[in-house]
Amino acid sequence: MVDELSASEQADILADMEVENAEAILDEMSFDDAAKTREILQYPKYSAGGIMNTEFLAYEENTTVGQVLDDLNNNAEKYSDYQIQYIYLTSMTRQLM
Repeated sequence: MVDELSASEQADILADMEVENAEAILDEMSFDDAAKTREILQYPKYSAGGIMNTEFLAYEENTTVGQVLDDLNNNAEKYSDYQIQYIYLTSMTRQLM
């Protein structure tokens, strides 16, 4: 159930739980998802860090518009939970273009 939420929403829920219970849930999550949530949990709940959004979309510079549209359509359900306004274009070394 927690997997369906954004990292920020996960952190909000886990911050209100007993530490042992929150850690048990984090231990069951994927490494990447747990790391994002743990990062947010380091900050006070209503601070900038506590409400930051860790989800974003980035495509490599050689990605075609068609490929981006296909990805957006194929992952529409997943991406609908992201609170994003921009799509980023990056180089092969993940440098912002």
